[in-house]
Amino acid sequence: MDDLFMHQLQDFYDAEKRLTKALQKTIDAANSDKLCSLFDDHLKDSEKQIEWLDGIFMGLGKQPERETGEAMKSLISKGEEMIGAKGDDSLRDAGLIAAAQQIELYEIAGYCTAPTLAQQLGQNQTGEQLQATPDKGKSADSKLTEVAESYVYPASRPCASEVAFAHSAADYTLGVVTKWRGSPRTGFFTTVTRPDSCWSG
Repeated sequence: MDDLFMHQLQDFYDAEKRLTKALQKTIDAANSDKLCSLFDDHLKDSEKQIEWLDGIFMGLGKQPERETGEAMKSLISKGEEMIGAKGDDSLRDAGLIAAAQQIELYEIAGYCTAPTLAQQLGQNQTGEQLQATPDKGKSADSKLTEVAESYVYPASRPCASEVAFAHSAADYTLGVVTKWRGSPRTGFFTTVTRPDSCWSG
């Protein structure tokens, strides 16, 4: 069990080290100011997490060591594909958020199992410290969703007035008018017959 617990700590350490490097690139690639700020906060949290893990290793009388975690390595690689993606800035932001949330969920799952192992080994203080980490991950995941729904997804959709104008240019002569109903984010298009149209009867 000692070896299993140490393996997990080394996996976390490698994951946080990889994540700090990836986040530095992600901040530069993000278009939304809100998303840049969120990634910057995550970077600072990861740097603190590395210092915190250093302290746990030292408290256990061990040198901080990394063990390559293939899962995190793969998730970061997918995120880097989004960093280099071409095209609409808002859609790229949406891809970055999706990749970041996959990483958050992976970290939450990993850190949820570690406290139990620590407590089984009598490392109660370490277990309590580890137990706080999943909550941070859940908070970060929630903030990513909020930024996506409030700023990124709406920006990736065409402006309602622009689409309506494109429709009206062709539809006007046929006696129909396309209108946008509802809010800018959750509305929908409806087509009505123009009263003065020869087709209105």
